[in-house]
Amino acid sequence: MKHLCFRIVHTRVTAWYLIVALAVTLAGTGCSAGSYPLDIFQEMHYHQSQKYQEPDRLDSPSTAIAFYDRKASKSGQELYIINCAMCHGASGNGDGTVLVTLKEKYDYKPIMDPDLTSASAQGLPDQAISVIVSNGLQVMPTFKSLLSVEERLLVIEYVRQLQQRSAG
Repeated sequence: MKHLCFRIVHTRVTAWYLIVALAVTLAGTGCSAGSYPLDIFQEMHYHQSQKYQEPDRLDSPSTAIAFYDRKASKSGQELYIINCAMCHGASGNGDGTVLVTLKEKYDYKPIMDPDLTSASAQGLPDQAISVIVSNGLQVMPTFKSLLSVEERLLVIEYVRQLQQRSAG
């Protein structure tokens, strides 16, 4: 009987120690600084700094514009290429890659002819073009906060040059 009583007490004490040890372990791992209770995951997006599994960072393309210096004088042609050519095309014919993608992939139908060299565009006064450039139109963004009044006028002058080239 003495052996049986000792076994029951010993089993209860062992179970009690196991429960306490488990509680301490869970409390200790639950208070870690990582995303998970046990920080065993080494994925890159769980850490704020570069780790050994993260690839080397690539340099930016040499043609990327990292900083736009508003003080530097830009020509109308340069401003047009940066802001307009992706939709209206390099020569203003409305064949830019973004516009082509919008038409083909999304069945986009412009409300105005995107060809800046067309007769309808040539008939627009400078003031009307300025309003469109400033406020945007349909999917065309507003350039009111991106380009100064002088820069918008330079773009309009360049568009007029494109129109003269196509007419001549």
